[in-house]
Amino acid sequence: MKNLFIAFIALFLVVGTAQAQDGKKMLKNAKKAIGKYNADPVKNAAMLGEGLQLLEEAFADAEVSGQAKNHLTKGNLFQDILDGEIKANLLNPDAKIGNPMAGINAFNAYSKALEIAEKGGDKKAALKGINAIEGNLNNTGISMYNEKNYEAAFKNFEAGVSAYKLLKANDKDSRLGDPEVYKDHIFFTGVNAYFSTEGDIKRSIPYFEELYAQGTDQPMIYEALYKMNYETDQDKAVAYLAKGREMFPDDTGMLFAEINHYLTAGETDVLLEKLNDAAEKEPDNMSVIVTRGKVYDELHTTAKSEGDEVKATEYFNKALADYNGVLAKDAENFDATYSIGALYYNKAAGMADGINKLASDYSKAGTAKYDAAKKEMDAIFGEALPFFEAADKINGNDMNTLIALKEIYARQSNFEKSNEYKSKIEAAK
Repeated sequence: MKNLFIAFIALFLVVGTAQAQDGKKMLKNAKKAIGKYNADPVKNAAMLGEGLQLLEEAFADAEVSGQAKNHLTKGNLFQDILDGEIKANLLNPDAKIGNPMAGINAFNAYSKALEIAEKGGDKKAALKGINAIEGNLNNTGISMYNEKNYEAAFKNFEAGVSAYKLLKANDKDSRLGDPEVYKDHIFFTGVNAYFSTEGDIKRSIPYFEELYAQGTDQPMIYEALYKMNYETDQDKAVAYLAKGREMFPDDTGMLFAEINHYLTAGETDVLLEKLNDAAEKEPDNMSVIVTRGKVYDELHTTAKSEGDEVKATEYFNKALADYNGVLAKDAENFDATYSIGALYYNKAAGMADGINKLASDYSKAGTAKYDAAKKEMDAIFGEALPFFEAADKINGNDMNTLIALKEIYARQSNFEKSNEYKSKIEAAK
């Protein structure tokens, strides 16, 4: 039994030694494969995948992954891959960076080497590697940003920030030691997080808040902070918006953010002031004019419900003037076309309660008033019709247009057309 026990121990020792040797061998073979790829990326393209697979398998070995020198090797291999791709990209902008995570992998490897290094030489080499990879992280981030690969760009810029912090903590120089370079880098880190659709947009907040605290001259930061804080802290969001408008009174992005804010808040007096300002700055921006028309339309409806006919007529005419102004410049503008139809439709529909009250008066005078009011209402519905028909030609899939046409044709006893639009509505559901 003793001999058998000793035999098992011997077997385990042999297997353990074999695994360690295999890990080292795989690392060596990974270096060879990646070296061949770097020598001729086109001819030896397949060697990259083989080398990366061997590298991953090598670091599954605890002895390999436990030594700082191996992590330095890993970092150098990824650095070499990226060096070649960036050089090719700089010489030929059409040559894409095929491995945008290589710089991040290199940085992570150097960081791990720094963390576990026991020898001063290994620590020095790790910091040197981190310093060397900074530029490539930045170049990759820029390249990915230009390709609109915002997630990859963000991760590279984010790794650049981490590299700077590690170097700073170890009293080493960094390209981000220059305050202006640092600001630009933080800005693009936040911008790419903000534009990326693959992660939480709020990853940009700490970067934007850092720049905000420094008094940034980038208007989009104030707008972005307003939008990202609006749901959770409206007071804070409005403070960002107000500061942005104060600093950039002529920036249209900030102006439209403010317009949307007051539109959502329903503060029509302030909103109209902002819309008038926007219309002066961008007279050819049809969405501004249409939006202002819709605000006047809402004010018309409110005044009508309050029995203020003078104000109702004033707002009706202002809304109509804005919509017609848009159509004078863009006859196919759907929003303006539909909105004129809706303006007349809502005016007619607003008369329904008064007409229903007249219906209970069966006297000759009461009947005459009812008939006159109904005739006026039907005439206004008739004024809405051609605009809804035109809107339907521009966009035949708009449900509100289809419903309005069905209702107006039914009022005109044109049941054939009304049923036609009824069928379209049912088909669209």
